[in-house]
Amino acid sequence: MTRATLMMVGDLILDEPQPDSYFEPSRALLKTADVLIGHVEVPHTLRGSEQSTDVPAPPAHPDHLQALARAGFHIATLAGNHIADVGPQGIADTVATLQGLGLQTTGAGATLAAAR
Repeated sequence: MTRATLMMVGDLILDEPQPDSYFEPSRALLKTADVLIGHVEVPHTLRGSEQSTDVPAPPAHPDHLQALARAGFHIATLAGNHIADVGPQGIADTVATLQGLGLQTTGAGATLAAAR
């Protein structure tokens, strides 16, 4: 039987100027995972306008998602209460940036099939 190490991290909000600093204390451990999954809580976009009737979470800069790739993440879950706070453009930009960095995405997309 083959063993695999699965690690999961929740509610990543990379809205600081130096998002890599979030992962410095745990980077070595995170990189030992065969599969590392993180939940991206907010959209990462420069487009869109506030759509939320709840307390909105402002979007973060798309470049900040690079910190996930550098920390070794493989998959980003997006099905949370803030991913649509700036509308479909925010979702599209977040998904495109993550996939461009080589991460798989699940939980949000332009269609239900894309979100799966």
